[in-house]
Amino acid sequence: MGVITSAFGSVVYKYLGYMETVAEITIILLGLVMILDIPIFDRFGTLAPQNMPRDGLFGGLLLGMSLGIIWIPCVGPILGGILTMAALDGNVLHGGMLLFVYSLGLGIPMLGVAYLASASTGRIRAISKHSRLIRRIAGCVLILFGIGMWTGLI
Repeated sequence: MGVITSAFGSVVYKYLGYMETVAEITIILLGLVMILDIPIFDRFGTLAPQNMPRDGLFGGLLLGMSLGIIWIPCVGPILGGILTMAALDGNVLHGGMLLFVYSLGLGIPMLGVAYLASASTGRIRAISKHSRLIRRIAGCVLILFGIGMWTGLI
Protein backbone atom coordinates (compact mmCIF):
# COMPACT_ATOMS: atom_id res chain seq x y z
CA MET A 1 0.00 0.00 0.00
CA GLY A 2 2.83 2.39 0.81
CA VAL A 3 4.59 1.75 -2.49
CA ILE A 4 1.37 2.23 -4.49
CA THR A 5 0.49 5.38 -2.53
CA SER A 6 4.01 6.76 -3.03
CA ALA A 7 3.88 6.00 -6.75
CA PHE A 8 0.56 7.83 -6.93
CA GLY A 9 2.18 10.74 -5.09
CA SER A 10 5.02 10.91 -7.60
CA VAL A 11 2.50 11.14 -10.49
CA VAL A 12 0.54 14.01 -8.97
CA TYR A 13 3.61 15.86 -7.67
CA LYS A 14 2.68 19.11 -9.43
CA TYR A 15 -0.36 19.37 -7.15
CA LEU A 16 1.76 18.95 -4.03
CA GLY A 17 0.63 22.19 -2.37
CA TYR A 18 -3.03 21.26 -2.61
CA MET A 19 -2.34 17.69 -1.55
CA GLU A 20 -0.43 18.86 1.52
CA THR A 21 -3.37 20.98 2.60
CA VAL A 22 -5.79 18.10 2.09
CA ALA A 23 -3.42 15.77 3.95
CA GLU A 24 -3.08 18.10 6.92
CA ILE A 25 -6.84 18.50 7.17
CA THR A 26 -7.36 14.74 6.73
CA ILE A 27 -4.88 13.86 9.49
CA ILE A 28 -6.49 16.37 11.87
CA LEU A 29 -9.98 15.06 11.03
CA LEU A 30 -8.90 11.46 11.59
CA GLY A 31 -7.51 12.52 14.98
CA LEU A 32 -10.87 14.10 15.81
CA VAL A 33 -12.62 10.87 14.77
CA MET A 34 -10.51 9.02 17.32
CA ILE A 35 -10.96 11.57 20.11
CA LEU A 36 -14.71 12.03 19.67
CA ASP A 37 -15.40 8.32 19.05
CA ILE A 38 -17.19 9.08 15.80
CA PRO A 39 -18.28 5.66 14.48
CA ILE A 40 -17.50 6.20 10.79
CA PHE A 41 -15.52 2.95 10.52
CA ASP A 42 -17.66 0.80 12.85
CA ARG A 43 -19.85 -0.68 10.11
CA PHE A 44 -16.90 -2.64 8.73
CA GLY A 45 -17.01 -4.93 11.78
CA THR A 46 -20.40 -6.29 10.72
CA LEU A 47 -18.94 -7.51 7.41
CA ALA A 48 -16.90 -10.28 9.07
CA PRO A 49 -18.33 -13.78 8.62
CA GLN A 50 -19.91 -15.30 11.73
CA ASN A 51 -19.38 -19.03 11.06
CA MET A 52 -16.13 -19.90 9.38
CA PRO A 53 -13.89 -22.96 9.30
CA ARG A 54 -11.31 -22.94 12.08
CA ASP A 55 -8.81 -25.44 10.69
CA GLY A 56 -6.51 -25.44 7.69
CA LEU A 57 -5.17 -22.77 5.41
CA PHE A 58 -8.60 -21.62 4.26
CA GLY A 59 -9.75 -21.11 7.86
CA GLY A 60 -6.60 -19.09 8.56
CA LEU A 61 -7.18 -16.99 5.47
CA LEU A 62 -10.79 -16.27 6.46
CA LEU A 63 -9.76 -15.47 10.03
CA GLY A 64 -7.13 -13.03 8.80
CA MET A 65 -9.55 -11.38 6.40
CA SER A 66 -12.19 -10.99 9.09
CA LEU A 67 -9.67 -9.54 11.54
CA GLY A 68 -8.61 -7.07 8.87
CA ILE A 69 -12.22 -5.92 8.48
CA ILE A 70 -12.82 -5.77 12.23
CA TRP A 71 -9.63 -3.80 12.90
CA ILE A 72 -10.41 -1.03 10.41
CA PRO A 73 -11.88 1.24 13.13
CA CYS A 74 -8.71 0.83 15.18
CA VAL A 75 -6.00 1.07 12.55
CA GLY A 76 -7.86 3.05 9.88
CA PRO A 77 -7.11 6.59 11.09
CA ILE A 78 -3.44 5.91 11.81
CA LEU A 79 -2.97 3.97 8.57
CA GLY A 80 -4.76 6.76 6.70
CA GLY A 81 -2.34 9.28 8.16
CA ILE A 82 0.67 7.20 7.18
CA LEU A 83 -0.65 6.62 3.65
CA THR A 84 -1.30 10.35 3.33
CA MET A 85 2.29 11.07 4.34
CA ALA A 86 3.53 8.51 1.80
CA ALA A 87 1.43 10.06 -0.97
CA LEU A 88 2.70 13.55 -0.20
CA ASP A 89 6.32 12.46 -0.16
CA GLY A 90 6.08 10.81 -3.58
CA ASN A 91 9.13 8.65 -2.84
CA VAL A 92 8.29 4.97 -3.38
CA LEU A 93 11.12 3.70 -1.16
CA HIS A 94 10.24 6.06 1.68
CA GLY A 95 6.55 5.16 1.43
CA GLY A 96 7.39 1.49 1.52
CA MET A 97 9.62 2.02 4.56
CA LEU A 98 6.89 3.98 6.37
CA LEU A 99 4.46 1.10 5.91
CA PHE A 100 7.14 -1.47 6.79
CA VAL A 101 7.89 0.26 10.10
CA TYR A 102 4.17 0.66 10.78
CA SER A 103 3.66 -3.05 10.06
CA LEU A 104 6.44 -3.93 12.48
CA GLY A 105 4.89 -1.73 15.13
CA LEU A 106 1.51 -3.36 14.58
CA GLY A 107 2.70 -6.92 13.98
CA ILE A 108 5.36 -7.46 16.65
CA PRO A 109 3.01 -6.78 19.58
CA MET A 110 0.37 -9.02 17.97
CA LEU A 111 2.88 -11.84 17.56
CA GLY A 112 4.00 -11.35 21.14
CA VAL A 113 0.42 -11.54 22.34
CA ALA A 114 -0.20 -14.64 20.25
CA TYR A 115 2.83 -16.44 21.70
CA LEU A 116 2.10 -15.37 25.25
CA ALA A 117 -1.70 -15.65 25.09
CA SER A 118 -2.14 -17.81 28.15
CA ALA A 119 0.08 -15.61 30.32
CA SER A 120 -1.21 -12.30 29.01
CA THR A 121 -4.99 -12.83 29.00
CA GLY A 122 -5.49 -10.90 32.23
CA ARG A 123 -3.17 -8.11 31.13
CA ILE A 124 -4.92 -7.65 27.80
CA ARG A 125 -8.23 -7.35 29.59
CA ALA A 126 -6.70 -4.74 31.90
CA ILE A 127 -5.33 -2.78 28.92
CA SER A 128 -8.60 -3.07 26.99
CA LYS A 129 -10.38 -1.31 29.84
CA HIS A 130 -8.37 1.75 28.86
CA SER A 131 -8.90 1.43 25.08
CA ARG A 132 -10.97 4.62 24.91
CA LEU A 133 -8.20 6.59 26.63
CA ILE A 134 -5.56 5.01 24.38
CA ARG A 135 -7.58 5.91 21.26
CA ARG A 136 -7.99 9.48 22.49
CA ILE A 137 -4.26 9.82 23.15
CA ALA A 138 -3.54 8.46 19.65
CA GLY A 139 -6.10 10.94 18.27
CA CYS A 140 -4.32 13.80 20.03
CA VAL A 141 -1.01 12.65 18.53
CA LEU A 142 -2.59 12.67 15.05
CA ILE A 143 -4.00 16.16 15.59
CA LEU A 144 -0.67 17.45 16.85
CA PHE A 145 1.07 15.82 13.89
CA GLY A 146 -1.40 17.41 11.45
CA ILE A 147 -0.94 20.81 13.08
CA GLY A 148 2.83 20.31 12.97
CA MET A 149 2.64 19.61 9.24
CA TRP A 150 0.39 22.64 8.73
CA THR A 151 2.72 24.98 10.60
CA GLY A 152 5.84 23.54 9.00
CA LEU A 153 7.29 22.14 12.22
CA ILE A 154 7.18 18.60 10.80
